[in-house]
Amino acid sequence: MLEISNLFSKDAREVKPSPIREILKVISQPNIISLAGGIPNPETFPKKEDILKTIDENYDKNWLQYGKTPGVDELREKIGKEFGKRKEEVMIFSGSQQALYISSLAFIEKGEAIVTESPTYLAALQAFRTRKPRIIGVEMEEDGINVDSLEGILRKTKIKFLYTIPNFQNPSGITMSLEKRKRLIELAEEYKFLIIEDDPYGKLRYSGKDIPSIRKLDDENYTLYLGTFSKTFAPGTRIGYVVGNEKALRTFDRIKQPIDLCTETFGQYLILSYFDRIPENIEKTKKLYKKKRDIMLDSLEDYMPEGISWTKPDGGMFIWVKTNVDTERMFKYAIKNGVAYVPGKTFYPNEDDVNHLRLNFTFVEDEKIKEGIRRLARTIKEFK
Repeated sequence: MLEISNLFSKDAREVKPSPIREILKVISQPNIISLAGGIPNPETFPKKEDILKTIDENYDKNWLQYGKTPGVDELREKIGKEFGKRKEEVMIFSGSQQALYISSLAFIEKGEAIVTESPTYLAALQAFRTRKPRIIGVEMEEDGINVDSLEGILRKTKIKFLYTIPNFQNPSGITMSLEKRKRLIELAEEYKFLIIEDDPYGKLRYSGKDIPSIRKLDDENYTLYLGTFSKTFAPGTRIGYVVGNEKALRTFDRIKQPIDLCTETFGQYLILSYFDRIPENIEKTKKLYKKKRDIMLDSLEDYMPEGISWTKPDGGMFIWVKTNVDTERMFKYAIKNGVAYVPGKTFYPNEDDVNHLRLNFTFVEDEKIKEGIRRLARTIKEFK
């Protein structure tokens, strides 16, 4: 009998599953309140009857045909207008996660240095690690990445790119200040590295003033902007996009062709048909999520013991909690108490922090948020 695992490449054997995906397998029991996910609330999705009406009014045979690798021209044009860019500076992907993976293929050679925030988005680390770079994490401050620490690294180390989530960061919920965004562009110009700006949550602001994206502030084209419709329309369409350097996108085009030829056209045309109505949907989504965020923040204030702190995000989907316990070891105990979260360790490039955990407030029903936090607070007290 053939043992198929003996045929796997070394790289395939070294790929690790997402810890969050593994957690989701554990928390399906009905008695567990899961604050672990990072998914939109289905209440924000278009209604079935509206989707059917939209399809009926707009459908033609191109919706089900192969498309161009860079995406549907009309959709690229509409996205480009938001940035004052031509469609040639916009490319569509199967979610922004594919864009992250293709970025790693395009820019990283084994052993080369890249910089990420610390903590940062786990699935970005997974994508980058497939190319075996040296990942340097830079600590986060209340207003974003520590640019002084970053500059110290840049003086000593040549890096390919910096990966950042400037708005309501996953997992911390922190937003980068305008001053730091401008400083990052200055550093990119001085040290000649690329900024990969991942912005899935930027339009989900519930308080405070909007801050321009790094891409919009960058006149010298050092920034690749990653966007997505997963948080503002529906994640099942798997439509993301990149706005940036035309030469980079032509290389992305060549890399993408052997992966999937083209992003699925049905989702692109559906979003194109909804495009002018998406801002209205965003406003409804913001109202729903703001209420949930406030319930979670109030519950943390009411139930958490002394010595525990947390971020107070102006938008997005996550709250980052600093505890005085090992949250990875505590996880099984939390499950016994009927609540789930994501341990913070895996969000760090070097997995060198064990005291943080990530909470999601967008998906859980309002009444369960308060009870989930009460269970979590009890778990922290008992586990100590």
